[in-house]
Amino acid sequence: MKLDLKFSPKTIGPDLGSGLTVALVSIPEGMAYAMVAGVNPIYGLYTGMVTTIVAALTGSTNLMIVTLTNALALVTADALAGLGPDVDPIRAMFTLTFLVGAIMLLLGVLRLGSIIRFVSAEVMSGFVFATALLIVLGQYDELVGYASTLDTNKLVKAVDITLHIGEWDWPTVIVGAGSIIVLVLLKRIKAVEKYADVLIILLSSAFVFLAGWATVELVGDIADVPRGLEALPTPVLPDFSLIPVLMTAAMAAAVVGLAESSGVGASYPNPDESKSDMSQDFSAQGLGNLVGSFFQGMPAGGSLSRTGINASGGARSRWSGVYAGLALALV
Repeated sequence: MKLDLKFSPKTIGPDLGSGLTVALVSIPEGMAYAMVAGVNPIYGLYTGMVTTIVAALTGSTNLMIVTLTNALALVTADALAGLGPDVDPIRAMFTLTFLVGAIMLLLGVLRLGSIIRFVSAEVMSGFVFATALLIVLGQYDELVGYASTLDTNKLVKAVDITLHIGEWDWPTVIVGAGSIIVLVLLKRIKAVEKYADVLIILLSSAFVFLAGWATVELVGDIADVPRGLEALPTPVLPDFSLIPVLMTAAMAAAVVGLAESSGVGASYPNPDESKSDMSQDFSAQGLGNLVGSFFQGMPAGGSLSRTGINASGGARSRWSGVYAGLALALV
């Protein structure tokens, strides 16, 4: 693996600015994806710290941001849901991250980056659509403040929730639907497009506070979010005894993560015109997950959306990803 860690004072300004933007956007997105996976939102933030920094330093696509994505959150949710009651789901998640990293690194070392090119566009389109649909169905109860009591799949639960419209919590509906509408509008305004995710959280939070709607759940109501230095990820050991149980899910997550990131290099070429190496990017994502698994990280992959934000923010080198991870930790 060839590493180009050269540092130029000329790129500090653009890289710092874009890194901060990525960090701010990673706050709402990281928390949201962690909730999709059914775990404490803090783990979504942790993934954007250590994992992102390690991958930024070792990849060949200089602007690529490796972090938690919606598809990987769904795979994680399915993997954790299939475990027995005697298994600690959080330790299992760290083990899953470790395995995903090991598989990605192995594929990179074996120079198998080109295999992703054989995945058809139709398969990926169907996968992305199905992922988006599952996320919507999975968060429907949170959007309307009513959870189905049926023990069945997400689609049937969504129908049941719709049929019980009279039991919806309307303050929750107003905040949820209003946030979606305002977010879409903010994304269409060029001046604030990059900060729309952060702005909608600030605006919605302020609205709920001023309205005094006690029935609208806050993050603090559903998860224990530490403060100060306690909020930084501390070293943990994955539960290696769960490797046989999680291996199939890890293989699926690795393929999903690599497939998602396969177009990053082509979509966002290096500013210095150096050529991206997909196999090295595989290895970088693997190293990021391996190290991240010991610092409470979730399975991560190259994020096309976060990389786009990094590039549009004016990033010039891999150090923007390092700054993004450090800024997120600082925030």
